[in-house]
Amino acid sequence: MVLIRQLEGGTILLLEQVSTTETASIGFWFTHGSRDEKDNEHGYAHFLEHMLFKGTERRNAFTIAQEIDRVGGVLNGFTEKECSCYYCTIPGNHIRLAIDVLGDIVFHSVLSEAEIEKEKNVVINEIQISLDSPEEVAYEYFLKEMWGTHPLSLSITGTVPEVKSITRERLDAFYRERYTPSNLIIAVSGNFDIDDVTESIESVTANAGGGRFSAERIKPVRRPSWKSKWEKFKQVHLYAGTCDIACGEIKDYYTLLLFSTIFGESMSSRLYQMVREEEGLCYTIYSFRTIHSDSISWTMYANTRPLMIPQLIRSIDNVCCGFLSNHVSEDELKDAKNHLKGGLIIAREDMEGRMKRLFKLYLISDKILEFEDSIRMIESVGLKDIENVTRNILKADNFNLLAFGNIKNSKVKGERFTFS
Repeated sequence: MVLIRQLEGGTILLLEQVSTTETASIGFWFTHGSRDEKDNEHGYAHFLEHMLFKGTERRNAFTIAQEIDRVGGVLNGFTEKECSCYYCTIPGNHIRLAIDVLGDIVFHSVLSEAEIEKEKNVVINEIQISLDSPEEVAYEYFLKEMWGTHPLSLSITGTVPEVKSITRERLDAFYRERYTPSNLIIAVSGNFDIDDVTESIESVTANAGGGRFSAERIKPVRRPSWKSKWEKFKQVHLYAGTCDIACGEIKDYYTLLLFSTIFGESMSSRLYQMVREEEGLCYTIYSFRTIHSDSISWTMYANTRPLMIPQLIRSIDNVCCGFLSNHVSEDELKDAKNHLKGGLIIAREDMEGRMKRLFKLYLISDKILEFEDSIRMIESVGLKDIENVTRNILKADNFNLLAFGNIKNSKVKGERFTFS
């Protein structure tokens, strides 16, 4: 059973006891990310995530790592476009330690000037590694073509010049404004005592202070774009997708998940089987969903040799056309449901995954579905639901496309999705 509690300072607790494990995973989630940065703050959310592990008033960087390492735990963090997370997976009997360390780094970091300058080199290396990945660079170009300069299209890390320009004064102001108990959701899954954990969390949030940061988000607007960007690679990386997918109820998210599973999120999907296995046009091909607070996108990705791009686009078009004309069968829907239910069963063994699931579900619907409820929701999706979401998504005029690599624009412009 999952309990939802709100502390006096505004922090929301999502607590899931699991008696069949000896571990626990706890995540401190702040409900803002890279899209919530101002124009002169690009890269701050991600850079701050690095800095919070570099020392507090009570612990230096080594002590932070050592205290978790010595009991076999894992401490980490990540930044996304709409949230920042700091988490620890640890033997359940050490949950108080995890809460103390996480509370210390998120509320009491010192942001040393020397550490900031040192960490700039680390983050610049991280940026340059991503620039060596054509798949990642292509996706950034795809988003920029679709959404222009909207914050959702910008890199989470910021650019090298933006990282170099970070100052301690501005980073500290960013930190003090946003890292407050009222902007915090804490999710815990595993073997722990609920009252003990609640008391421990209250002790680290009670004196943290601060107000509430309210992100002013503007919904992105799609700009039609169908083009290529030339780069000297042996492969071409292709993204094609659409946004503004309607999902008003929690069932709509499960319907979208089943649709995408059947279409391209599994090895037995139509996209993978027809384009890769039957026609051999690429090595990698799949579809994926991206859910933001005000926009839901659905995207296909593939890579192939430059001369294969026209045929690849036509093949993807044929898959979409077949999806519209040859509706999903009972057997396909049943297989997709079993695939997702099996994934849920496996995920139940992973406390970190369960902890992250708590937050994601709460963010979508302000409530948590138990695993059994999720399975019932999957089972409730019918063929008519899949047909409706198919018609909602597969509209050829609503798709953007970007081909990134050794290819001329004429090869892309000569091909179009018709879905007919």
